[in-house]
Amino acid sequence: MPLTLTGQDHPELQKAIEEFVDSGSTGVQLRVRDERGEWVGNAGVSKLGESSKPPANGRFRTGSTAAGD
Repeated sequence: MPLTLTGQDHPELQKAIEEFVDSGSTGVQLRVRDERGEWVGNAGVSKLGESSKPPANGRFRTGSTAAGD
């Protein structure tokens, strides 16, 4: 279940991250911040072989954060 920090409801985003997991990703955390506030959702697991979901305040490494030109 997503953590809603400011009362926002984004079922379409939750569905999208669940589809990532359904297609083979281990776990997904998504954070959206805009003029209405912040929404955090997660799906899957934080580690293979375990049942805990990725934490809403988790940290992770990423390969690239470069934006397109």
